Amino acid sequence: PDGNLYLLRGSEILAISEAGAVVRRIKFDKPRDFVATKIVASRSLVAIWLNKQGEKNTVTSNFLVLNLSSGDPLALYVPSEELGETAVSFSNEEGFTFFVIDQGHVRLVSAPLK
Repeated sequence: PDGNLYLLRGSEILAISEAGAVVRRIKFDKPRDFVATKIVASRSLVAIWLNKQGEKNTVTSNFLVLNLSSGDPLALYVPSEELGETAVSFSNEEGFTFFVIDQGHVRLVSAPLK
């Protein structure tokens, strides 16, 4: 969005310039026992995939959305059972897109930001 590379590291995002310098650190809070595993920056927002391993190797996912310039949290999304845990993309315009299997068919379902 601004020419920087965004790198996820623990509970912070590093903004790295084209020259390779860390130009900003965006710290965030996440629910207990969740691990940040992926980020996607889209225009003025950044979405963070948060996963927690449960019993029998199940994975629970939540998604934290931050304002990219201020670092302020906008929302923590907990997907419904209908959407499942498999968000495949995020965009400022469309929100999250989930990979859903419905009666043996694959569907991509959008979950707009509210």
